[in-house]
Amino acid sequence: MLTALLAFAIGLAFVALMARRNETATRQQWEDALSGECRSLDRVREIVTAERDMAEESYRAADRARSLEQTDEAVKLLHIGARVVESCAGTLPELLRSLSLLSRQASAIAPVEPLEAGSFKLAKLRGVAHVHGVVHAFLLTARERLAFRLRVLRYAIPSVTRWLIDATLRTAATPSAPENWAHLEHVRHDMSTLTDESLESLRVVVQSLAVLSPKAQRAAAQVSR
Repeated sequence: MLTALLAFAIGLAFVALMARRNETATRQQWEDALSGECRSLDRVREIVTAERDMAEESYRAADRARSLEQTDEAVKLLHIGARVVESCAGTLPELLRSLSLLSRQASAIAPVEPLEAGSFKLAKLRGVAHVHGVVHAFLLTARERLAFRLRVLRYAIPSVTRWLIDATLRTAATPSAPENWAHLEHVRHDMSTLTDESLESLRVVVQSLAVLSPKAQRAAAQVSR
């Protein structure tokens, strides 16, 4: 009887030891993977910022050429800006999709703010922001609020990207119309605002993931800078 109890105790100790080793190995693998994800997200942040800067430089140069009455040069630069926007159209939606997936892995979600209607120039986007603010107030948890924020951005960004390309081509076709330039400026402003809100969502997700481990916190600090 004593031998059987001893064997049972040794067996339990062995199972507990193996379970602990497996738990430690799993946690280490998760921390390594998370650090890799944070480095990848940091790279995406750099790409998003660089793409916006490239497009905006084309538009600023077009504005300068227009002010100097260099119409042909302004039109050429507008077409360059449209091509840049079109080639980069998938980056932000892909970032937001990845953030939606990653946010499910966080044990806790950092607080997130609703979109502000006053940050937008276009009436449609101000309406979207108002609706977002109302729904945000009724959601109970930070996780629900973040998920809804990401859905709203994933809905808005493709539409505004199309509007930006259309407004650019319309302005290039009729560069003498001041109202076209004014509308283009408004769409550019709102696209930049949505980009900033996407990067803010990135910061929130990384901050939420960082609570998992010290290694993840170090990696997240690189992204948040």
